[in-house]
Amino acid sequence: MTDRIKEVMTNNHGKRILCIVGVEHNYFYEEALKETGWELVYPIKRAEEMKRM
Repeated sequence: MTDRIKEVMTNNHGKRILCIVGVEHNYFYEEALKETGWELVYPIKRAEEMKRM
């Protein structure tokens, strides 16, 4: 599943992407996607805080 997310992120470089996963697996995705070097905003609540800055 992370491969599919990475593919979408690569194909849409420079765009904002919203990825929604089940709450019981979100830690796994966060750890796997941190390795990519892309900017991740996790949790989404933090994204709203960043918009206000």
